[in-house]
Formats: sequence, structure tokens, C-alpha cells
Amino acid sequence: MALGGVAVAADSVSPIWTQESITLQNDNVYDLSSLNLNTTTGYTLMMNITLSAAPANGPLCFITNSAIDTSSTTAVNAYATSTGSVGFSNQQDGMITFSTSGSQGGTYTSGEDKSSAISFIKNDDSGAYSTTLFLTSQNGTSTLYELTETGTVVFTHSRGSMGTGNLAQLIVGDWWAGTKGTQTQQTGTMNASIYSGVLTVSQMNSLVPEPTTATLSLLALAGLAARRRRK
Repeated sequence: MALGGVAVAADSVSPIWTQESITLQNDNVYDLSSLNLNTTTGYTLMMNITLSAAPANGPLCFITNSAIDTSSTTAVNAYATSTGSVGFSNQQDGMITFSTSGSQGGTYTSGEDKSSAISFIKNDDSGAYSTTLFLTSQNGTSTLYELTETGTVVFTHSRGSMGTGNLAQLIVGDWWAGTKGTQTQQTGTMNASIYSGVLTVSQMNSLVPEPTTATLSLLALAGLAARRRRK
């Protein structure tokens, strides 16, 4: 029992910044400068995402190393020079990262057989799904991890050529704001948490609820209701 307690303590981490129920079809800009985070120490961004429709092509969110005005036309491609970005591409199924050298990653690469890809996302007929992502960034390299349907966080890929320096802003949702009228990229919500340093996969997994937790809770409530009916 003592060894188990030590293991849990070793994996225990707490966010230094959180934001819940971010509306993805809005232009959301959050000032991170007071966190005093930088890409030398590194950071981890945890995202709980629920899309209510099939994802659109383009970034979902990104963290900059300088403050930008999202209404400016010069900000349209800021995701490509950010410290870390995550989103979707028309050429790939699932999550990807972007940089000045293009896009990379996701469930599969264009041209590969989808049936052999790991199933990261939970689709329904509308294309909507929910997933948990972790994006880490350190010394110009961002790395994406995603929760699989089996309830385990796994590495998907890394991307170099990213920005470095102090963190300035987290930009989520309508990254075209002001430059393409009211065009939005995604429809849904996201909860975001930022951690200092690059978390290990073990620490990431410790932040994801056990798959059986919700089921056990429902069973317990059903049992309690049954007992009350018998009374």
C-alpha cells in the first residue's frame, strides 16, 4: 500500500491556469504573460474538447510568444510561428500540429489506409466527437498526445520549427476573427489547463478519469434508487 501511495504522489500535478467551457466558434484570447512560463522550462496544455459538428480545416488553438491582434490580417498565420498549435487538416483524419514547415501528424497521414490507424476519436453520424489532448512545448519542439478510445493517453507525433521564448497568449476558436468576417472554424466547447514543464505520459494518464468511474457511479445510483423503491 505504501508503494502505491508513493506512485500516486509522484504522478500528482496541478495546473497553474485553467479555463472551462470555451466556446470554439468565438474568438477567445487569453493573456498568459503573468504565468511567467517560457519554452526553456516548457509547458503542457491539456484540452478536453467536445465538437458538435465535423471539424473544419485549420487550427483549433495555439500559444504565442508575443501578443497579437487577432483582428489584424497579419495575425492570420500566427499559428504557424507559435510555440505550439493543434488543429485539423483536410488531408488528415484527427488532430495535427502546424509550423512554418506545414502540418504533420494526426491519426493517419494522407494516403495511408485509415483502417490500420489507431482510433483516437469518437465519431457519430454528424462527425461530432469528444477527445482529450495534451500539447507539450519545449525548446522549439511541440509534441501532441491524445486519449484513445481505450482510455489511455498515447504519443502521436512531434513537430519542430516552433517559436521559442516567453508565453504571451492562448488563442482558441475563431482564429479568422476580423479578417474573414464572421467565419468560424469549429463548433463546440473546450476546457483548457496549463501546467508548468513537460508532463510525462504517466502524469497525463493520471489526469484522465478512469473509464469505469462514470459507469460505477451510475450503477451505485441505480442500486440506491432500487433500494428506495423496495422501501
